[in-house]
Amino acid sequence: MTGKKQKRKNQIRYDSNGKRLRENEMQLKDGRYRFDYKDHDGKKRSVTAKTLQLLREKEKEVKQALAAGLRADGQSLTLNQIAETW
Repeated sequence: MTGKKQKRKNQIRYDSNGKRLRENEMQLKDGRYRFDYKDHDGKKRSVTAKTLQLLREKEKEVKQALAAGLRADGQSLTLNQIAETW
């Protein structure tokens, strides 16, 4: 990476209340918070919450689900999807 992208990635970011945001966390214009991640299929997903504390709880659940090999988006797998994975 070069130029602006590298600077943006290494920059420490804060929300409107002065709390430090972690990597892949952001505050939206309406005050909500969003965490972006990639699922096992490589698709970009996101989780939103009204407060930073709630977002970090959801973020923890997502990371645990991904580590366990489960779907973090809460959707059920079809039998065909299970067979393809297996």
